Order: sequence, then structure tokens, then C-alpha cells
Amino acid sequence: ISSSLFILVVSAGIFFASGSEGSKASTNAAVYTLPAIDFGDILMQSESASVDVMTALVTIGALQVTGIPNFEQSRYLALSDLAHCLSTDKGAAQITMQDGSRRVTSAAQSVHGIPQEMSSSCGAPSSALRTVVDTTVSQLFRLLDKAAALRKAVDEGTEELLSPYTTFESIGRNGEHLEHLHAYYSPTENSGGPALDMHIDAGLLIAMTTGLYTSVSEDPINSRNGLYMELPSGLVVEVGAEDDAIVVMVGQGGATWLQPVLGADLRPVPHALIPAWGAGTDEFFSRSWYGKMYLPPSDAKIGTATYEEYRNQELQGRNLDYIPSVCDSITISTTHGLGYEVVQNTLCDGGTGVYCWKQCMPVDGLSCGLQAECVDTVTGEPVDGVVDCPSSGGMEACELQCLGSGEGNSTGSSSSFCTGPGTTMYMDGFASTVQEDSADILCINLLFTDWTLDSRWKFAIGCLGVFMLGMLVEYITKMRRDLAKRVQWSWWRDALMVLLHAAQVCMGYFLMLCAMTYNVEIFCMVLCGIAAGYALFNLASPPKTKVDYCCAGTDEPSNEEYKLLH
Repeated sequence: ISSSLFILVVSAGIFFASGSEGSKASTNAAVYTLPAIDFGDILMQSESASVDVMTALVTIGALQVTGIPNFEQSRYLALSDLAHCLSTDKGAAQITMQDGSRRVTSAAQSVHGIPQEMSSSCGAPSSALRTVVDTTVSQLFRLLDKAAALRKAVDEGTEELLSPYTTFESIGRNGEHLEHLHAYYSPTENSGGPALDMHIDAGLLIAMTTGLYTSVSEDPINSRNGLYMELPSGLVVEVGAEDDAIVVMVGQGGATWLQPVLGADLRPVPHALIPAWGAGTDEFFSRSWYGKMYLPPSDAKIGTATYEEYRNQELQGRNLDYIPSVCDSITISTTHGLGYEVVQNTLCDGGTGVYCWKQCMPVDGLSCGLQAECVDTVTGEPVDGVVDCPSSGGMEACELQCLGSGEGNSTGSSSSFCTGPGTTMYMDGFASTVQEDSADILCINLLFTDWTLDSRWKFAIGCLGVFMLGMLVEYITKMRRDLAKRVQWSWWRDALMVLLHAAQVCMGYFLMLCAMTYNVEIFCMVLCGIAAGYALFNLASPPKTKVDYCCAGTDEPSNEEYKLLH
């Protein structure tokens, strides 16, 4: 690739940078077909594809990836029944949009790049779609790395990405990403206006499907996508993309935080949503959609701070200029020239409460009143109150607070012994509840979410219970052996043997789950309980050939035992 090509790309990016801030989306807008990149070319990491991707993201800020194997089926499986399912999910987060339509959401977060489960069971059919989208974007990141390497070959002064991550692919693989499944339901009166007005997403990139419309009879219908964008020239157009394509758009973070390793800053794309309610002679019931916002890893360097530190500082620093947007968020302008979006509180109950924990919470007793925000108590960050808390599989980690004052009205679990609503597993390996700082260690949920060991006495009882469970497993082994040797055959003896076997296997699995919390004290209690039980009840018996307490009692009987059993 010649240096003149990069100069052309840079020049085009600068030329198109004069967009109009006051542009409005309209259903009369012309259709603009996004640049299409074939998945096969991306997979082959061809040089021409790297140039095409680079050009599209620098100049336009958006593209569509076509020809993705199994994507059409995955999209249909994830979205075809989503609206019906979410309409019956009473616990799903929902808000009323600008045009009067209702949006219901199932969401998930990636932790160190690992996707978590969707907040609603309605998101279960999306597993294949989520995998396809993530695989496609990962290959796209690799292609961007190829483009960056090609440019570096002609320009030794190319800057690095977010330290310590030197490639787009490593950023995507380790980032704290957000996924949403949205179902939009048509308003009672169609104003023809936008559900979401023109805005720019905060992330590095957002990868999305086109919307799938469903009629009142719940049959999928082909319709306009409803997605509009502002071109670099300032012209607002309707986005044209194939139904089986993944649309990729650059966010504010991509333009601001990723250094111009491609020859110019990536262009953030202003876009809006005007669902095609009642277009032509058809009246639509719903529009289903999936999108994944790619965010930096928590330890990525932005200036002198990590992304996590920067995010905490920006979200908790109240000396900022807030500009309302219509994407359930507000845009922050800082003296550093960096853009970031934080969640704006969502009022409810006739404007007398604020959403948090996906429910309407009262603001009584809070000095800031309706200015209170839903805060994740584990991270201290404001979060969207109409979805599950990021630090919890449910909602217990969030509460309403007056930021900066420390006031809150938490109804969740909190104590000086440990932090947060509880976790079933420490994701970073073994950790000790006793030795760690209470501000840094999450409480343990022992087997069930209601069994949160958030105080010293609860933790002591939990450890004792695990110890006794280990002894009980060994005692049942002795009971089964004695029953087989001393009781003659009968139907009730066989029934009792089956029940004891099932109980032993169940308790063995419980012990396995206790060990898998990766809590040092709980793990030690599992070992001590089994060892004590073996010493008391089974030391005189021949050693087992198998030691697998989640599948206990699977050893073959001896010849003598076999004769007794028959």
C-alpha cells in the first residue's frame, strides 16, 4: 500500500468532519447503503479488505458485514419470539420512548471479555447470535490490526493503542462490553417521530443487527430498518443494510480513545431510530433488535489513568457540564476533551420515584430528591436503573444515592465484613474472606442467592454447615455399606438404597459447588469435613478406587458384597 493511499484516507476523513449538529432524522430521508465487507474477505485477512474497512471507519464511521455463515438463522432464532417473550416477563426492564413506544430489555455484560448470561430468560435463544457477532467483530479487529501494521510500514511514527494493549484484537478480547436485546412496542398513537433522536454512542464500536418487525399476528415482516445516520457532510439518511448483515458503527470512545493508528481518528456516527410503525398499509406490533457495545478493558490506560479509574473519576465528579440526550443517558464534556456517557436517572410513578433494581424506588429521606441516581455499590458508579446491576446477577448491588453526599437508601445486603450482594464464585481464583480487606472482598452466596454470608456469624455457620455436609457424605457411605451387608434383600431395602444413593450424589454435588466458590475457608471446610467423616466412619474399610464426591458411591462392590446383594 502506497503512502498516497493513506494520505487520501486522512484527507477524506478531514474533509468529511464538518457534520451539522442540528440535523434531524426524517422518514423522508434518502436511503444510504452502508459500505459492505464480505465476511469471507475478513476471514482471509485480505489486504484489500483491510483497506476497505479502514476507509469506511475513518471516513463514514460505519459499515456492514455480509455473507456471515449461519447469521440469518441465528438472528431469526434470537429475535423472532423476543417481543412476545419480553411482553410476558414482568421482571424485565422497560421504559417509554420519545415517540410513546415502549421498550423492554434483556441485557448482559462482559467481564474481562467473557460474556455473562442475559438478565432475562428471553435472551436464552440469542446464544448463537451472540457468538456469531462476537466472532465476526473479533475478526474485524484483527483486520484493523492488519491495516494498522500496513500503515506502520510506511509511517514509523504511528502511535500505539490503549496501553498495555497494543492491538485492536486484544482490546476486544479483554474489554468490558455491554449487550442489549430490545423489543420496541408500537405506541397507541403514532406520531411518526423518533424513538431515539440523533445521538452518538459512548463505546469504541457498536455491532448490531437490523430490526426485526413482528405484526399483531406475531409473524415476522420485512420493513424499513428504522435506523438513520448523519453522513460526514451533514446529510441525514436512512441506513440501508441487508437483513442478514451486522452493522458496525464507531462510538465516541473509538474516536477519542483509540489513537490514529489507521491514519486518522475513527469517525463517531450520529444516529437515530424512527421505527416504521404503521408504514404503508401494515400496522406493526413490535421491533426486536440486538446490539453489543465494545468498551475498553478496565486496566487500559487513558492518559495517566486506567479506564476504570477514569470512568470512576468522571462519573463521580460532579463539576461537569451535563448535556441531556435521548438515549437514556447524558453526555459529559470534560476539560480533558474526552467524551463519556453516564446513565441519567429514569423517573417513574408519576415523577415521584426513580428506577433502580428494575423497580420504582422512593426518594424519601434523600436530600437530592429526584436528582438521586441508581448506583452500583460494588463499583460506586451510576448505572441504568431499568436493567440488572452490572456487579450482580440480579439487582441487589444497586441503591439510590445522592452522588457526592454518600446518602443512600439501600435495601440490599451490605456490611463491614464483606462487600456487595454476594457472588457464587470468585472469578480471579482463590480468595480469603478472613484475610482480605472487607472493602475488596465480595460476600459469598453459598449455594443459593438468599444464603449470603455477609456477616461473621453467618460465615461461621456457613463454614460449619459445609464441614457437617462433608461428614454426612462419608456417613451415608457407611450407611449404604452396612445396609447392604446386614439387611436381607427386600423391596424396601432396595428403595432405601436408591434413596441413599440419590441423597449422597446430591450432597456430593453440593460439596463440589461449595468448593467452586474459590473461597479459601469454604474449600478448607469441604476437605476437613470429608477427612473427618472418613476418619470416623470409613477408616477401617478398604480404600475406594474412586474419590469423586459429586458422583459418590460409584465403586464396584467386592465379591463378598456382591453375594450379599443377591
